[in-house]
Amino acid sequence: MTFQELLLFLNRDGRFRLNLYDVSGRFADGALSLPRSLIIHAQPFCDAAKATVGGYRLCTSCKATVCRMALRRKAPFFGICPYGLCELVYPILDGDRPLGILFVGNCVEDRQTSRAKAEATCAERGADPAPLLPYFSDPSLLPDADRGRMMEAARLVESYLRLLLPTLPPPAAEKPSVHWVVQRMAEYAEENFRREVTLREVSRLYAMNEVYMGQLFRTHMGLSFHGYLSDLRLRYAASLLCDSEQSVLAVAMDSGFASISYFNRSFARRFGMTPTEYRRRAKTFEKTSPKPLQ
Repeated sequence: MTFQELLLFLNRDGRFRLNLYDVSGRFADGALSLPRSLIIHAQPFCDAAKATVGGYRLCTSCKATVCRMALRRKAPFFGICPYGLCELVYPILDGDRPLGILFVGNCVEDRQTSRAKAEATCAERGADPAPLLPYFSDPSLLPDADRGRMMEAARLVESYLRLLLPTLPPPAAEKPSVHWVVQRMAEYAEENFRREVTLREVSRLYAMNEVYMGQLFRTHMGLSFHGYLSDLRLRYAASLLCDSEQSVLAVAMDSGFASISYFNRSFARRFGMTPTEYRRRAKTFEKTSPKPLQ
C-alpha cells in the first residue's frame, strides 16, 4: 500500500478527513507524493465556508497560525476552527525536523455549539450562513468527532512513515529544476488567482520569510510572484473575452483585478491592444476562419 493509498483508505471511513500539508518538500515527489486533494482542505463544508473573500481570508489566516503553532510545538493538539469544526493538528517529524503537518478533522463535537459558532463567524464577516447550516443537522455530511479515533488514525500514519522513510532513497543531492516551495507557490497562485492573493499570505502558510520566498520564486521562474499572478489573470481574461459575452468590467473582476484601469493598462502591455480591440479581433478571426468539413 502506497502512502497515498493509505490516506485514501482512512478517508473512506467517513468519520473524519485527513490531509497532509508539506512543509519540507519530502512529499513533493517519489513514493511519498500526494495529489493536491490530499494536501489542501478540499471538503464541501470548507469550500462553502471559503466561498466568500472574507471567509477565504479567515480560513487562510487560521491555517497559517495553526501551522506556525505546530512547527513551534512539534507536538499534536486539537482545536476548533472559526466555523465550529473539530480538528487534530499532528506534526510529522523526522527526528526533530518537521516534514509535514497532518490534519484530521471535518467533524463536530457539539452540533448546536458548532452551528452557533459558524453563524456568529458569518455574521462578523457579513456572509450568509445558509450554505453551511445543513451540514450541522446531517451527520452523513458532517460526522461526529471522536478524538480517540482521530488520534489513532494520525498515529497510524506516523507509524507508517517511520517504517517507510528509512527504506526510501534520500532526496536527490542535486538541486531540482524547480524548488518544491516554488512549485507550491505556483500551484497556490493557479488555484487562487481570481481573488486577491499576496506573497505575505503564502509565506505565512509555510512559516517562511516573505522576502526569501519572493527571491526564490524569481530565481526559479524568471519573474516575480506578483508577475506570475498577473500573467495568470491576463491569460484567463483573454479567454473570457473570446469565449463569453461578459462586459470588460465583469471580465476584469472575474479574473482577479480590483481596478478596471489597472486591468486595461496591464492588458495593453501584455497583448499590445485594449481588451475591447482584442475581443473584436477574436470575433473577426472566428467569423473569417474556414469551417471544418462536415
